[in-house]
Amino acid sequence: MTNQSYLDRRLVRTLENIWSRFELLINRFATTRAHGNTPREVWNPFYHLGTISIFLLAVLTITGTPLTILYRPGAPGAFESVNELSATWWGSLLRSIHRYAGDAMALTILLHAIKMFVSERFWGQRWLAWVSGWVLIFLLWTIGSSGYWLVWDERAQWLTEFGIALTQGSTALSFVTPEGVANLFAFFVLVLFVHVFFSLVIMLGLLIHLMRMARVQIWSPRWLMIQATIALIAISIWQPALSLPIADTTHLVGTITLNGWYLGFLPFAGQFGALFWIGIAVFGIALMALPWIARGKHPGPAVVTETFCSGCALCAKECPYNAIQMESRKDASRFQTIAVIKPSLCTGCGICVGTCASAGVELDQLRTAPILERVRAELKNTRAPIVMFACQRHLALGTLSTLMQGATTAQLEQGAFIRLKWSERDVITTVLPCAGMVMPEWIREFLDHGARAVVNVACPAHDCSYREGPQWLNERIKRHPALLTQNVFYFDASLGDQRALKTLLDQIARDAKPGVAQNQVAPNWIARTRASFAGTALLLIAFAGAMLIQIPGTASVAGQGMVRLALSHKGIVKHTTANAALQSRLPTGVSVEQVLGGERYPVQLRLQVDGGAEIHREFGAGGLGKDGTIYGVDALMLPAGKHQIELWMNDNGKDWRQVFSDALQVDAGRVRTLTFDATRFIFTAR
Repeated sequence: MTNQSYLDRRLVRTLENIWSRFELLINRFATTRAHGNTPREVWNPFYHLGTISIFLLAVLTITGTPLTILYRPGAPGAFESVNELSATWWGSLLRSIHRYAGDAMALTILLHAIKMFVSERFWGQRWLAWVSGWVLIFLLWTIGSSGYWLVWDERAQWLTEFGIALTQGSTALSFVTPEGVANLFAFFVLVLFVHVFFSLVIMLGLLIHLMRMARVQIWSPRWLMIQATIALIAISIWQPALSLPIADTTHLVGTITLNGWYLGFLPFAGQFGALFWIGIAVFGIALMALPWIARGKHPGPAVVTETFCSGCALCAKECPYNAIQMESRKDASRFQTIAVIKPSLCTGCGICVGTCASAGVELDQLRTAPILERVRAELKNTRAPIVMFACQRHLALGTLSTLMQGATTAQLEQGAFIRLKWSERDVITTVLPCAGMVMPEWIREFLDHGARAVVNVACPAHDCSYREGPQWLNERIKRHPALLTQNVFYFDASLGDQRALKTLLDQIARDAKPGVAQNQVAPNWIARTRASFAGTALLLIAFAGAMLIQIPGTASVAGQGMVRLALSHKGIVKHTTANAALQSRLPTGVSVEQVLGGERYPVQLRLQVDGGAEIHREFGAGGLGKDGTIYGVDALMLPAGKHQIELWMNDNGKDWRQVFSDALQVDAGRVRTLTFDATRFIFTAR
């Protein structure tokens, strides 16, 4: 679907239509009626998914600061400090808000990404926001999962087991015994540092994510931030965040619930292993490459006719993506500056066309002259028609569907001309990329030449694909007081809202005054309260739903125990140079190999259970020159009972020797660890 226009991408439009129907359902309850040329008040939190995510990040920062100050790193101090905090009402509330804000943010970010995809806000100049957004999602996931590690309960233990299997290094070896865990103060400090430092990195990432947008809106509307706070407090009181039992590496984790957003990968990683991670990697690469794999086309870039440009800078001011800059003129014009387009930043929205009174800016693939000539011709041949401008999303997502039944239309594309009938009146409709492309001069001309009314069908103010199209169109109309007294209708319809459009056209047929839609009664506090309550209820349901994304998982099989191997071996050097003089000067027990170093043989282990081979592993030396200590961790699940265990080692490249042999009692749900004793070169059972 590369290089297809917006209306040609049928699959993505189907997905966007499903999304818009959901938003339309919300708007039925969360919207006040319009008054005159004043747009409706829409209290739909799903129009602010990006900014509400930023607000939730601020909540996490505010609540996380005292939690960090009161936290005691290390085991078991970490677990105890968290539980001591949860024992107080304010500490429990603080911890719960912190946790559920993380869940809510995961939900809002995911919904924000889905909406950006279905509305095609990911290719062209928006690739940077798309790619940086997924990097931010990865960082947020890292922060969230590390937060569960800091609690040091059974969820953290399962995460630790995953880390042991993944890293196999000296840090992993420290977790296999209670004594090693007790000495991991520095590790907990490191995880805490990552948890806090990555939060600061997020701030820088947000600057990159938003850097190509003009007039960036960081904060959600005040009503939405109040609603979100109320929802988080209510959920935290209803279901306080609690810890599971303390992590204990001598016991296996049984069946527990895992946070689906941050720890939900653990059961799948354990079941599918490398295949799971290959799938995640392929999916991640595809997402990153999507702006180029599924690149679309728009009617831009905008082009400037130098002789018509007066240098007023209005186009540069209104461009939502900083795609226009003013430069000094070098010709003989009486104007000092000229607008210069940055094609790589242009989205083809046409907002600059709508603001240029001198017609100095045009879209390269959608010139205004043919559009205006077509409407003028219809005005000459039709008695008192209604002239309608509609953005392409309203055409694609069904707002005009009822009106188009039986109508003869041109190809459904940007700039398409559609002649409709409503209440025995002709409706001359032109589809534009964005409602912000409409000029007030067009409206005045069409009214002067016999149009009964001019209707501008725009997206809701906070749901424009180009961010600011409805806002600029509404402001332009208000800057022309003469238009406000005539039949000029600014109609910010919810996508797919056929009923509201039909109501408006019936209103025009009854010789109604200019306005937006349903009636001329200004919204009162009752209407605002009702709409706001609907938004609050929706937000509460969404946050509660995010909190309930819990995945039950079983880390071990009932009736089985674990035998774990823990190896820390300095290794044997492969090649040395004989140096008798040096050997004579070394202390007793110190060899030339230990001083000179060199590449070391890998260590091979072969574990036999009840006479059969169960594990055969090889562990290499660390370091670039393979001259470091050899670390290794492996595990085997066995049915509960007594088993004859034999362990063989080869650490010189040729000789195998038995380093453990005993009848070992394996209890269900318990871990028996075979640890390498470097002084006796054998393994001992714990």
